[in-house]
Amino acid sequence: MNYVKFGGGEPLMTDTHIRIIEKLKNKSDIELQYTSNFSIMPSEEVVNLWKQFKVVKWMASIDGVGDRFALLRWPHTWNKLQSLTERAIKETPDNVVFGVEHTLNMLNAYYYDEMEDWFYNHFCKDAPQRRGVFNLHNVIGRLSLAEIPKELREKIANKFGEDHLITKTVQNEEIKDPKYSVQYLDLLDRQRSTTWRSVFAEVENHYA
Repeated sequence: MNYVKFGGGEPLMTDTHIRIIEKLKNKSDIELQYTSNFSIMPSEEVVNLWKQFKVVKWMASIDGVGDRFALLRWPHTWNKLQSLTERAIKETPDNVVFGVEHTLNMLNAYYYDEMEDWFYNHFCKDAPQRRGVFNLHNVIGRLSLAEIPKELREKIANKFGEDHLITKTVQNEEIKDPKYSVQYLDLLDRQRSTTWRSVFAEVENHYA
């Protein structure tokens, strides 16, 4: 065995991963990967265990910057995420590298440039050698890229260019009615006292 992956939500919330990696033999030959909400700092016990492995890829699920992150990853906040990121870089060994799992949806596709800029210019700014990969995924289910209306697709193409990955990804999706996703977002706003239309002000008018 040379690779072990722990998926998110938040695998650091329980000790399950500890009980597994403690039992692994030849730790220095094994690569670990965690997909995390970046909401919990690993304990000293975990950090000491990580030191024994070849590499630890700590991947953060981040779907936007600032208020857009906070709404899409509610109840997590952008300030808490940034604070944990800074602390993690300082308090984990050099064999820990940090990456991002970015899920595209009907709200955040237009803002992809913000996410890309943050990753390459701010994420791990003081330790760029520990910046890992930036992975893109399309959301499955509600808020799908298929629910981006024609006019917004054109707006995305005008912003990024016809040959950009985001433009092509969006254009490849068959157009579907976003009505039920909009109702879902409005319901979440009422339950959480959030305002998705103001947070995603540049695109909300396309979702009447």
